[in-house]
Amino acid sequence: MFLKKSVLRYRITSLAFIILTLQYVLFFYIDKGTLPRAIIYGIYLTGAILPFVFIEFKKSRLSMFRLAYFTIFIYLSLITLLNLNVDGGTLISNFLIYFQIFTAYFFSKYDIENLRKLLVPIAVLALVLLAYQLIFKGIDVSVALDKRGYQWTEIFFYNALFWAVIPFMIVSMILNKKLLLPLLYWGGAVILNLIFLKRFIIVDSLLLLLMIIFINSTKEKKIKENLRIILLMVIICMAVLYFKADTVTQLFEATSQRIESSSEDLLGLDRWVEANNYIESASFESLMFGTGFATPHYGLNKEAFALHIGWFNFILKGGFVLLILILISCLRAFSLALRFKSLPLKERFAVCYLLIYFFRLFYVNMHNLSPEMIVFFYSIITVMDYGEKMKPQGV
Repeated sequence: MFLKKSVLRYRITSLAFIILTLQYVLFFYIDKGTLPRAIIYGIYLTGAILPFVFIEFKKSRLSMFRLAYFTIFIYLSLITLLNLNVDGGTLISNFLIYFQIFTAYFFSKYDIENLRKLLVPIAVLALVLLAYQLIFKGIDVSVALDKRGYQWTEIFFYNALFWAVIPFMIVSMILNKKLLLPLLYWGGAVILNLIFLKRFIIVDSLLLLLMIIFINSTKEKKIKENLRIILLMVIICMAVLYFKADTVTQLFEATSQRIESSSEDLLGLDRWVEANNYIESASFESLMFGTGFATPHYGLNKEAFALHIGWFNFILKGGFVLLILILISCLRAFSLALRFKSLPLKERFAVCYLLIYFFRLFYVNMHNLSPEMIVFFYSIITVMDYGEKMKPQGV
């Protein structure tokens, strides 16, 4: 018996999300010769076919924003595919990273309950694989503290499995469903990032904590909800400290020191230097209209295909035209946050996600095949579609 179309679509999407989440882990083992290189083609194919899983040919209102969004993507795709200055593999990989913009256009029909279900297996898989690394591979704190000794080792690539911490926590809080798994997933991300002394996990966690407080403040039983969250977090923290107190303490202190040393001169951070060098060297046309998805830059005097600061990376890829389109959505998210209680659940998620990423994009980008960019642009379209729904008929 054939599966219903909606069930089949969900299963294909879930499998695609898992494959794209595993990308960097798989690439590591492929480069080491443990896995065949043919798997790379499977990963690329997954990214290429995913948007077509969602396409439904039926009449729907085409807003001005959707038209602009679609037009910009087609334009950037054309100038990317006409780029003859990079090799085929680089062109395909970079194009498929930003193909997520197109995927999100159709993925936006998903409600957040379906989104939550897609993230559950990713969280479980990430925690199982992290446990495997910690138990069977062993972590030496002295190695982690000595010039970030685990950088680019096997466990480093497992960090990509935790891209969904922010959306999973937000969607679980809004739906008020099964908070233990997302909290464990968040805790795993913190532990893994501390092993590499990565500063921004602390900033990410603070932003997420503020968003949880904001969401809870809009609920009727906010005191009860806050106490439940606090209790769960305390239990998890106590369990971790009971088994690995010395390890976690040393790693946290080393990461905090790294934040203090790097915050003395924020403009001297390599990612800000990189962005500034790119802006100064770029032509007016490329700044306005972008250079496509696969054009390199030399902001740190070496070839790279993405700027580390997300906002500047959007300028590199799509110019101020793409940047303005995204900023309009973020500003609308800020305005909708003022009437958060009256919003439908899907729009609440989109607002929360964009509020966090408005700040997060000042220190990270989304230049990878994991579905993070799909969720980001899913939120952008959701916010802008809601604005269209609120307009009087005939406008």
